[in-house]
Amino acid sequence: MRSAKFVLAALMAIFVLAGSSAAADVGIELDKNMTDGSAIKPTYNSTMKIKAIVKAGNQDVQNVTATVRLPEGLVLQDYYMSQGYYDLETGTWEVGYIPAYEERSLTFVCLLNRTGSITVNASVTADGDDNSANNNAELGFKVFGISDLQLNVTSNKQTPRLGETVRLTVKLKNNGPHDANNVKVGNFLSGGLVVQSFSYDAGYFDDLTKEWVFDTLAAGEEATLTLDCLVNRTGELSDYVSVREVDEGDANVYNNMARATLSVRGTDLDLDVSASKTRAYHGDVINVICRVKNNGPENAQNVIVNLQLPVNLQVQNVQVDRGTYSNGNWSIGDLADNETALLNITARIVSAGNFTVNASAVSSAVDDSNSVNNDDTAMISAAVPKRALKLKIKNNSAVTIRVLLYVTVNDHDKITRKTYNFYLKKGLTRELNLGYFQIGTSALFKQYTYNTNYRSRTVAYENTYNSTGVRTQRVSVSGVKGRQKAPVVRLTTLTFDENSSSIQ
Repeated sequence: MRSAKFVLAALMAIFVLAGSSAAADVGIELDKNMTDGSAIKPTYNSTMKIKAIVKAGNQDVQNVTATVRLPEGLVLQDYYMSQGYYDLETGTWEVGYIPAYEERSLTFVCLLNRTGSITVNASVTADGDDNSANNNAELGFKVFGISDLQLNVTSNKQTPRLGETVRLTVKLKNNGPHDANNVKVGNFLSGGLVVQSFSYDAGYFDDLTKEWVFDTLAAGEEATLTLDCLVNRTGELSDYVSVREVDEGDANVYNNMARATLSVRGTDLDLDVSASKTRAYHGDVINVICRVKNNGPENAQNVIVNLQLPVNLQVQNVQVDRGTYSNGNWSIGDLADNETALLNITARIVSAGNFTVNASAVSSAVDDSNSVNNDDTAMISAAVPKRALKLKIKNNSAVTIRVLLYVTVNDHDKITRKTYNFYLKKGLTRELNLGYFQIGTSALFKQYTYNTNYRSRTVAYENTYNSTGVRTQRVSVSGVKGRQKAPVVRLTTLTFDENSSSIQ
């Protein structure tokens, strides 16, 4: 009799526990997107979709009611929903019944009729919802105004002589209707135009980046930037200006750019040196490209370019479209007006560091009236390469295990520590992405693996370490105490170099 009562009490306890774990839950989310499918940058007088999403948890929910009110600045154009009824006056959405794990949505199509910050709030209730943490949602965003920025640039001389100074005048006007904020205007000057002095009546000009920056340019306001530039190269020179950034939408993007072009005559060797990679890794193969152009109008005779590679670069191949290259000297010969010669050196980076490739061009038989562009430098930064470090843990046990993992990574004396604590059901795998580290890094893994069962069981798992190589470690320990009382402890050190990795 007593045993029968005991069984009945146990069954009732199980029933109560099962019922308590099945509480209903409903949550709400808010999302937005532009109706034309463009990137989300709300602007005045544009239309936007605001979507309220109601989701059921792991149980069916009854009598679901959501409240979504549109604030000032959002003018409702249309709305539709996947279920229920929405009351425009009260902002109440009667959703009703939602099956477990399903969701219902209400979408508003709104006209944005004011600028500034806008916040949409929503809430949801349902019968038996014991989790209030996800019953409220807030969506905030900023509505930008509309401005029409108009650029113009002129030069006081269209055909200057080499060595003369020209004045470039840039004008920026905001045709409105709103103020323009956080404006950046880029000045892309040809290499033969060197800024000597500048002045402006509004904003700020950065002479390093050549950007003209404004916090605010009011509607109807016009600003002027003046650049006095030295002409130090022959050929076609120009100042190309464009609006690079602005918070507001621009009603007319076609007047956001302008160009002033100058024509300069004279005999001039123009040298350019570049690298296919300015940021590379030890072991990479790069190309060092040298171009020499005679901007004329006279022919350049007996042209020689001196280009010495640093010790960090080991030559693999040399290609020239004319002349010969030997011991750091490129003998080109004659270059006619507007003619270009090309040197392409393929080299391997044999040591890391920051280094430069320097080159200079001379024409011994013909005077070069502009020596400023006869020299050039290519800067290269080579680092020790990095590799991804990953760990995959597979539970080969017949029970759920708990993994407590401490990782200490030593990347050339830079220490990174990570901790992972998770449960892993039988037969499942968990992959951990530990980050990117330089070749020569070592990592210490201190792993505690627990048996979560009530009885002693065999704990078996497989670790796969993946860096420059793949290393696998299998562990199987029988008789591990249950209820996470005594873990299986394993210390592992992983070291990886450019070609392989090792564990111990």
